[in-house]
Amino acid sequence: MKELKTTSNLSLQDRKWQFPIDVDKYNCHLDINNDEKKEIQAILKTTYRRSHKTDKALERLLNPLYDVFKFIQTQKRFIFPIVKVILREIDNK
Repeated sequence: MKELKTTSNLSLQDRKWQFPIDVDKYNCHLDINNDEKKEIQAILKTTYRRSHKTDKALERLLNPLYDVFKFIQTQKRFIFPIVKVILREIDNK
């Protein structure tokens, strides 16, 4: 009979939670450059619709968010409001 895995018979490595997103693949530099700042401010002034121009200008900021949205299967209608709140916070810093 196959032994069931319980917390008492799991190895330490098995019990260690694994983050589902590889954060090492992202540019986590904290400073926002002028192009990013301008694009953020333009998005905040208008009704944002995802575009190639915006994705390219804000790639390092948006790609981690889009990867998380994909992983947690966020409905498309919720993505923009979340992105806009985060960009507003970035703009206020």
